[in-house]
Amino acid sequence: MKSSAAQEILSVVRLAAPVIVSQFAANAIGLVSTAVIGRLGSAELAAAAYGNAIYYLFFVMLQGVMLSVSPRVAQAHGAGDGAAVRRVLWGGLWLAVLLALAAFPVMQALAAALPHVAPPDLDRAAAAQYVQLYALGMLPVLLFTAMRGALEGTGQPGVVTRTAVTGVVLVAVLSPALAFGWGPLPRLGLPGAALSSACAQWAMFAALLVQVLRRWPDPAGQAKPDWAEVKANFRLGWPIGLTLGAEAGMFSLTSLQMARFGPDALAAHNVAFQIITALFMVPLGLATATSIRVAQAAGASSSRAGARRAGLLGIGLGALVMLLFAAVEWLAPQVPVGVFVNLADPRSALCCPALLGCWRLQRYFRYSTAFRSQPAVVCAASRTPAPHC
Repeated sequence: MKSSAAQEILSVVRLAAPVIVSQFAANAIGLVSTAVIGRLGSAELAAAAYGNAIYYLFFVMLQGVMLSVSPRVAQAHGAGDGAAVRRVLWGGLWLAVLLALAAFPVMQALAAALPHVAPPDLDRAAAAQYVQLYALGMLPVLLFTAMRGALEGTGQPGVVTRTAVTGVVLVAVLSPALAFGWGPLPRLGLPGAALSSACAQWAMFAALLVQVLRRWPDPAGQAKPDWAEVKANFRLGWPIGLTLGAEAGMFSLTSLQMARFGPDALAAHNVAFQIITALFMVPLGLATATSIRVAQAAGASSSRAGARRAGLLGIGLGALVMLLFAAVEWLAPQVPVGVFVNLADPRSALCCPALLGCWRLQRYFRYSTAFRSQPAVVCAASRTPAPHC
């Protein structure tokens, strides 16, 4: 029994590891950027947090629409229809261009309005400039999402992971270089951090485009949009976009309200959210792997016992990991906090009490969503009849 339980846990870990790496790499550009901005000071961190709240309040919906490419490609790939895979991919790329063309002017208009509507204690001009520069990465991110969906839908996620990791390495070098003026480069401060993120997004798009063109050559045949495919992608994607937009909107609106309490509170909230997002990738990866193991057990056995056992072991492993994170939080909070702010700087140290309060509050809500978002895990751990799962 113990041996089989250990084998099950090892299976979950093996499945979860690449998922965690891929998810973390996809979110690490914002994480690295926040760590660099935190070294600039709490005022810059607050301005970036306010700008990010405005930007992602709308952008997440656009990115959610682009998630329609992956299931449509997977369906075509499963049917052995390579031509349909190509049509869906290019329909997604055209949809990304159209969404960016519609949203980019809106984002620039919002940035122009920030100096008039942002809280007076905030560096309004810095927040507006941050949004203007950060939005330059909107189009490549949407295009990258479409290509990522095509590659993952055809069983090639490793290419996406390697490209995302390369982008993280690039921004880890470029962001401090432009923010602090390494070598002959000028010290740009907050605008440098925003510009480096946009440059990294364009570099990731270009690198993945090379891989896509190797697998699906002859882009000249897609010089004009296939409107049927564009519409099909949009029809499937807009409910996803609204759902993700509602969830992200809750966090964005919280950030905007936090700004009412002052720059230190907003900076602390931003750091807390970045820490929670980074750590959340681990239980999310475990939850995804557990869901796969539950589905495999359910398909291989006529009894629900195997699926239930896989689900409970995965949930237990996830709970253990979350308890370890909690131990770090209580026993050595300066370790994760010090990644984002200079604890030796009195100005940054002012936000630490608020940061720990935000972190502790958000952790319980954020981590609990990981396993609740996996229906197969919930069904296996309960005694709900399979048709209702």
